[in-house]
Amino acid sequence: MQSSDQHSSIVQRLIKRQAPEKEINIQVTAPLFTARLYDYGRTEGDTLMPSALDVGQRVDLTNPITFLGEKHSEVYVLSNGAIGFSQSSRNYKPNILRTGPKLIAPLWNRNDMRKGGQIFYREASDGRIIERAKSEIRYQYEVDVKPLSVLLVTWEKVKSVSNDQNGANTVQVALIVTDNGTFANFIYKSIDWSQGAEAGFSKGDNGQYFYSLPGSGSDGIANLKETGNTGIPGEWMFQIDQPDRIMRCKPGTKGDTCDGGAKIFTLTELKHVEPYKNYEQERKK
Repeated sequence: MQSSDQHSSIVQRLIKRQAPEKEINIQVTAPLFTARLYDYGRTEGDTLMPSALDVGQRVDLTNPITFLGEKHSEVYVLSNGAIGFSQSSRNYKPNILRTGPKLIAPLWNRNDMRKGGQIFYREASDGRIIERAKSEIRYQYEVDVKPLSVLLVTWEKVKSVSNDQNGANTVQVALIVTDNGTFANFIYKSIDWSQGAEAGFSKGDNGQYFYSLPGSGSDGIANLKETGNTGIPGEWMFQIDQPDRIMRCKPGTKGDTCDGGAKIFTLTELKHVEPYKNYEQERKK
């Protein structure tokens, strides 16, 4: 249960991040304690992926993303809950972060789109999505950047390929290309089934270096919708362009919004199994 101080702190963070300020309505703050999805869907101009197994849709980017020091002008939106860098990455395999290709994986699992659910994606270079991306980065890293484009992918109410799994998952990733780095904003709206799901990043070098979010590969991954490193449950932000590190907070940050302090994982530290082994203890510091 949240203390009154914690509750007040969350309210302040939410209010601080609303833009423009005149749109704030303090009477509707409580519902915002759950993860906030970026606007998406057909009405936003999104492309809808085919309803099939192991689909990979190529996207030619207006502005290349930089992932662990390498620029990519094309990516593949994968039905199995990730963004890859080759067509072959569409095929499902377990333990993907340790043994698979280069991958950005909000929630890697085998989704069966024939059973329902939808996957939307679009690249945008203007509008509200750009304004929100700028606000999120400024809040998390305390830097002013100019977002050039955002690749937004939404896995909405996706179902498991296994018949014994109930419920549906809704997850979103915004890959934000700016004039000063590339950022990945993971948003977990609902995780009703996991079945060994994985979340994190892989350099794709024969399993040498990868970075897992807490609970990745276990039932504990469902807690991603309740936790985060931004001050809002279910929302995670990472800077991913540096060649030797994943940054989830600005250097020197202290406090619960950064899970106990600044976390800058070098590639040596990326080679691990449980980066958040003491996650619950850290976030209480």
